[in-house]
Amino acid sequence: MRTEKQQEIVRFLEGLVHKRFLIADLNKTLSGKFNEQIKITNLTEELESIGEEDISADYNFAFESEKDDTRGCYDIFMLPTREEKMYVTEVGYEFNI
Repeated sequence: MRTEKQQEIVRFLEGLVHKRFLIADLNKTLSGKFNEQIKITNLTEELESIGEEDISADYNFAFESEKDDTRGCYDIFMLPTREEKMYVTEVGYEFNI
């Protein structure tokens, strides 16, 4: 059973889907919502840099929260656009409370 804060976070994350963000703006938005410094990591780029091929079309960005009420692992899947912005296609979350 999710806490009220977890339900709020889920609604917030689901609300990111179908929106466009610059990575820096997304970090700022996430940091504000989670009330801690968040910096997403491009897991797809890391795999490619070590020679692992990722056959997915979208990029997998991830971050973790260490705050008691939002502790967990989060994924944001995004597609690049013609602009510098990324288009959010899906989100994932796993709370570790």
